[in-house]
Amino acid sequence: DTALGEGREARHASSVDVAYEAFVLRDDGAVRGAAIDRATARDPYGFVVGRTGAQIRGLSQGVKGMRPGGRRLIEVPWQYAYGAKGRPPKVPPKSRLRFDVQLLEVGAGFVS
Repeated sequence: DTALGEGREARHASSVDVAYEAFVLRDDGAVRGAAIDRATARDPYGFVVGRTGAQIRGLSQGVKGMRPGGRRLIEVPWQYAYGAKGRPPKVPPKSRLRFDVQLLEVGAGFVS
């Protein structure tokens, strides 16, 4: 965590809105090039924590325990990112990712 937030904690099945920048990491752990994706506070990315298929598994797991206003650097192994195939052309096969995430809002959760 680079900053702690306040309020309701993100847990499994919480709906969350985040702002983030995502980067591919080199083998030595350094960032490889510019951000591959981003969401801003004006145009946040929303998802349900732990819900499969909607977002990268490592991002979903990584926001657990955060509170609104909090910031966290989340490093995601390739198995919890885009897998063995990657997501060409921006994400090569078996790429580790780093997300610089700010949790904007935590809702009550998914209602079916």
